[in-house]
This record gives sequence, structure tokens and C-alpha cells, in this order.
Amino acid sequence: MIAWLLAVAGDFAETWPLLWHGWIAGWLIAVTLALPGVLVVAREQIFIGAAVAQASTVGVAAGMWLVAALPAEEAHGHDAGSAIPGAFAALAAIAAALAISCGRRNGRGSPESRTGWIWLASSAGTVLLLSASPHGAHGIERLITSSLLGAKSGDAWLFAGLAAATVLLALLLRRPLTVLAIDPSLAAVVGIDRRRWEPLIAIWLGLCIGLAIRVSGLLFAFGCLVLPALAARGLCREVRTQFIVAPVLALGAGVAGFALANHHDLPPAQVAVGLLCAIPLVTGVIGWLRGIAGRR
Repeated sequence: MIAWLLAVAGDFAETWPLLWHGWIAGWLIAVTLALPGVLVVAREQIFIGAAVAQASTVGVAAGMWLVAALPAEEAHGHDAGSAIPGAFAALAAIAAALAISCGRRNGRGSPESRTGWIWLASSAGTVLLLSASPHGAHGIERLITSSLLGAKSGDAWLFAGLAAATVLLALLLRRPLTVLAIDPSLAAVVGIDRRRWEPLIAIWLGLCIGLAIRVSGLLFAFGCLVLPALAARGLCREVRTQFIVAPVLALGAGVAGFALANHHDLPPAQVAVGLLCAIPLVTGVIGWLRGIAGRR
């Protein structure tokens, strides 16, 4: 066992100079998304998270379509594979999150209907925008699955800043966020204006997901949004503690998953998501066994 762990660590150290941008970007994305994921899971809004993530993919597709329509020299000047698709992804995700949040607040239809419409429209729009592109099939596959190997040093710095801002906001606003996660209906009783907080949370969620999708793809981004929070909820009863445990689990799964994937020549994002999927299963089995033992 020790020899195997040393081999995994040795292989990871050898590839670090070549792939460190992707590793660090993936770890920072995991931490960044795990924090708003606690709110998403606590409020039973997982499908909303999926719709916002899907909306960001159509933003990436729209950005790629626009870049393909630009003259070659202009596309090169705008860093076609990065800046424009990334900006479009963030804007699309924020717009989707705000549409769902504001619609729920104004009582215009059910949240499920708006969420379903956004998810379906975004899914169709992504394929239609990329279908005419010479690299459309590859672009669709990359967005739907996950690939962190194309990350650049700028991506690592971007998510370092976003992760730091997200952690700082979670610390400063932990009281209203905890109340909104536990029981939004009590917010007015304790002096929290939901009409102000709901759009801010939507913008935060959309920005985090939108910026992550371009680098990590849909699978890894949505997995890091939902799975660490699900695992933290299985381990911790208090939402306040889940805000700490979820990013720790996300980071741990990212480090272990990337190292294992590198050693066994597997897709790193998929291995990390697989490890995150295993944690709720383990905690669920432990809880089930405790329940059986308690009834005896």
C-alpha cells in the first residue's frame, strides 16, 4: 500500500510542471462551487443548479460561434478560446439564475417550469450553435463532459481570486446565508430581506458556475456544486458546519482524484466526481447501519 501511494505521488510530481495549471484550477473550482452548493442542496434546488450550469454551456457555445464569425486577426486578438466564451458563459448563467429567482419571487409560474424550460432551451441551443462549427462535435463533447487539461495559468489565477472572494463572502455573510438555507420563510422575522438577498445569491451562483464551465466542463462543475454539499449534509447536521466541510471534501476529492487519474491514465475530472459520489453513499450506509443498531 505504501509503495503504491509513493508511486502515485511520484507520478504526480513528475507531471506537475506540465499540468499544474489544470490541477490548481480544478481544485479552486471545486472549493468555489462547493460553498454555494450548500445553499442549493439545503434548499432542495439541485435541478436549478443543473439548469444554471446548462445555461452557461449555451453561453460558451454562443461565444464560440461569435468568435468563429470574426475575422481571423480579430479572433486571435480577443483570445478566442478564452475571453469571449468565458464572458458569455458567465452572463448566461447569471441571467438564468436571476430569471429563476426573480420569477419565483414574483410568483410568475412555478420554479420547476421555468427551470425545466431553461434547461431544455439551453441544451438545444448549445447543440444548434455548435453543430455548424468545424469543431462542433468536439466542442459539445468537451462542454458536456469535462477536461481540465487545457487550463492556462490565467485560469488558475482567475479562480484563485474567485475562490478567495467566495470564501470571504461566506465568512462575512454566514448568518443570513445560514438562515436562508435553513428556512427562507423565517428570513423576514430575523430582519433579512429576501427580495434583496435572492438576486445577490443568484448572481453569485451564476458567476461561479459560468466561469467554471468553460474550464472544467459541465460534469465537473455540476458535480462540485452538488456532491460536496450532499456529502457534508450526510456528515453534519448544522448548515453552518456544512459551509466548512463541503469545500474541504471538494478539495480532498480533487487532490486524490487528480493524483489517481494521473497515475492510472484516467480522466481527472471524472475520477474526482466519482470519489465525491462515493462519499454520500458511504455516509448513507453508515446512517442506515446506525439506524438498525438503534432499533435493536
